[in-house]
Amino acid sequence: MRKKDIIIVVIVICVLGSLLLYFFKQNANVPLVKLTPPIISGSLPGRTADIDTSKANNNQFVQEFIKAVDAGKVSSDFYAALPAYENTKPSQLELQQYIQIFTDNFARRIRSFTPMTRLERSVYQSQIARSKKYARLARTAKYYWLELDESARNSFKRFPMIIPTNSNGQATFSQEWIADSYRIYSYTKLYFSAIKDKSTASLESILSDPGDDKDLISSKVKQVLAFYGAQQTGSVHLNDNYTLSALRGDLVEVEQTVPASLLYSEELTEGASSRKTVNRYVQAHLTKEGKYKIFDIIPTKETALTFTILRQNVPVAALDQPIDNFTILRMFGPWSEAFFYPVKINGNEGEIYLKFKDLQIKIAGKYDRASHNFSGHISGISVKAAAFTTAQNIGIGADRADIVKRFPFIVRNDYKLSFPEGNITFLFDSYDKVKEIILAKG
Repeated sequence: MRKKDIIIVVIVICVLGSLLLYFFKQNANVPLVKLTPPIISGSLPGRTADIDTSKANNNQFVQEFIKAVDAGKVSSDFYAALPAYENTKPSQLELQQYIQIFTDNFARRIRSFTPMTRLERSVYQSQIARSKKYARLARTAKYYWLELDESARNSFKRFPMIIPTNSNGQATFSQEWIADSYRIYSYTKLYFSAIKDKSTASLESILSDPGDDKDLISSKVKQVLAFYGAQQTGSVHLNDNYTLSALRGDLVEVEQTVPASLLYSEELTEGASSRKTVNRYVQAHLTKEGKYKIFDIIPTKETALTFTILRQNVPVAALDQPIDNFTILRMFGPWSEAFFYPVKINGNEGEIYLKFKDLQIKIAGKYDRASHNFSGHISGISVKAAAFTTAQNIGIGADRADIVKRFPFIVRNDYKLSFPEGNITFLFDSYDKVKEIILAKG
């Protein structure tokens, strides 16, 4: 190569180098993007290196669990492959007892499973996290719905299934979780066995609360036996007349279908009293003190005036009562405050809140923004004046002890009378006198 040609090549290289240096300086603030292979969440034949299998493994775990439920036993392979949870693992007997509960209730009836939505999951997480011992489990567990055969005798179609995961994200079973689930389930069965056997001593122990005297405990037992005796079912086995609707380490719930006549009075309208059966729920809770507590609120029969507020013994307002602004003005005069919460932005349907002296009314209906007229049905009532009473003849100033004597189970239900159509709640002052009565749709 001639000297002249060499000089030309050097000049070209220098020019190209300058251009490249200028380019990199101009793009010095552009972030570096690292290209990586796409993550595949499914399964492809012959390719596994870049597949995210955590979800697949969790789903496989649920499938194996369902197989064990249908078989009614824990296989050695399933138990051997079970990962540890916080360095512990349930014994094979403990796992067998836990799975047997599902076998007794759902064998060959689980047709599929699906993950809960984020909203559904958050509801269960917040409930379980109330127990400090399960705060971490609630946060990291996987939440599923077991889809049940629709031809089954029970009315619900889905069963909530909580699967703990360990620190590696592996689906497994917590020894504490399944042991508590089994114990609380057994406690629920003990309650129904005591009812079947009419065991007064067992029921007194199960139903007593701190501060209860002998008369109150006796009243609870009598009400329970009278209620279940009226069903005339012949037997009160958990799996015969009750459907398991929730099983957790902190709670068990069963659904019970009972004749509507046990909850409704003949005073009700024909449409309400003609219902053949209604569903009610019985729960067992693990309390903060580590004890089990049955929540079986024996219903007070509903009457035509159950959800009515009386003023000086005259009915003035009731839940589901059709109402409009003209009727309200005629009955109670002008309100001091009013609020409208639309279901949709700029919509005319929603909830209307009216505040009077010693009285508040909530209405589900329509509001005309131009005329300020509204109409709908009463969905909530709150009273604080002595002139108002409930259909049960309980008014402001009533003594807490007298209410408890009339309704022994009201303490366990946070001083709320629960009915299929709604509830009545009593709030008390520091002297144990009723200071506010709230009627609300259920």
